[in-house]
Amino acid sequence: MSRYKSLFARLSLAGALLALSACGGEKEAPELTPAQFMAKMRAEPGVQTLPDGLAYKVVKSGPKDGDSPHKGQMMMLIYEGRLPDGGIFDSSDQHGNGAYMQMPLDGLVKGWMEALPMMHVGDTWMLYVPPELGYGKRSMGIIPPNSPLVFKIQLLGVGGAEE
Repeated sequence: MSRYKSLFARLSLAGALLALSACGGEKEAPELTPAQFMAKMRAEPGVQTLPDGLAYKVVKSGPKDGDSPHKGQMMMLIYEGRLPDGGIFDSSDQHGNGAYMQMPLDGLVKGWMEALPMMHVGDTWMLYVPPELGYGKRSMGIIPPNSPLVFKIQLLGVGGAEE
């Protein structure tokens, strides 16, 4: 009987040591502040930064003479919005129209209102929106206050004014 107690004690000790050693492994990198995250994104190759801090990267270019949306004009696009941790907070395919969505260029976050008129039909951009051009100090669903936003946007078409 004491042999089993001794074996149980050794196994318990080994399990406890294994659990403790797992706790002392590599530490996760500390979470970046919004300013640090934006600085990191702006430093990526190919990223352009506008004077107000909005940053974008052209992933794919459509024809340079392609249409660009104007305020109030309907757009057809595919997009995905992510938080700095990579979590998806919104995407066009979550709205029931297949992969794309139609919306007017109106009433959107400032970052979109600034970037979309610079895009041409056929363009795909990564858009890095600082908090002040996104939702700012407000939380919105799973988006915390003062969060940078990352969007992948593909502009499929532009149409007439909103009906």
